[in-house]
Amino acid sequence: MRSIADRIDELVVVDGGYEWMLPFLQATGRNPEKSDRRVYDAIASCGVRTRFISRIWKNELEKRMAGYAACQNRYVYRVDADEIMFFDDIALERFLSAGGAVAEMDMPMMIAPGWMASTTPIARQGLLFDRQRIETDIHLNYLWLDLRADTLPRAAERPCEVFSEPIAFNAHLSEWRHWETAINRAAFYALNNMRGRGVPWLTEFRNKPLQNFKRFFEIVPANVYLETMLNDCCVVPGSMIRQGHTVLPAPLSTDQQASFTGLLLISPRKSDDGSACWRWRPRGKTPR
Repeated sequence: MRSIADRIDELVVVDGGYEWMLPFLQATGRNPEKSDRRVYDAIASCGVRTRFISRIWKNELEKRMAGYAACQNRYVYRVDADEIMFFDDIALERFLSAGGAVAEMDMPMMIAPGWMASTTPIARQGLLFDRQRIETDIHLNYLWLDLRADTLPRAAERPCEVFSEPIAFNAHLSEWRHWETAINRAAFYALNNMRGRGVPWLTEFRNKPLQNFKRFFEIVPANVYLETMLNDCCVVPGSMIRQGHTVLPAPLSTDQQASFTGLLLISPRKSDDGSACWRWRPRGKTPR
């Protein structure tokens, strides 16, 4: 939030789970409409005027459209909670001077201090939108979305060209989470995959997309399911380097990296041969 605070007039926070996740959220004692109190405390600490939209959503598409539609100014930044922005002010000024409608950010996966995993060139995602030219449902077509059982309302429509330069470098810290939030993310992605593909290891749900998980959690207790997520690639650090990605030096200065290295869940140590390597260092209690 500190990385965008001086760029925005208002922060619109869209909170709440999805209808299809209700059996899981309820079985694990979560409030399906609101995040943990600590999330709200963190948001309050940034000192930015904030508006909250909290309820249960049909799916991620509905949730993202609600946030976009709720913004009241002409330009909208779309930012997720695990992203830290380093803006290119010259490129941003060129975008505005050219009357651009959509601008993107470079978005690699940060895997260690000074290092990122990325395609070559670095993949980009939509960041800044002109609401006068990009409609609420159309803006979805400029984002990375993990679609399984949902369909974009106006798929493939991109009426405006994307500005040629990225206006920011996004230090995507998806792997730098505390295990408590990493495991929640893993649970979401795994369940979302079942919505589209079924559960291959259960005959009853094999090749049958799940729309209601009530029966699934009668067979697999929610606490057991959650425990299996500890080995998921979203939780195990270093396991999300995808095929086609290369480990590269991150184009950030020492000062820029210093702004977020305090969030590290890994710490440097010396290997047996004296070279530097990294090890998992969770904050707080670690599950075994």
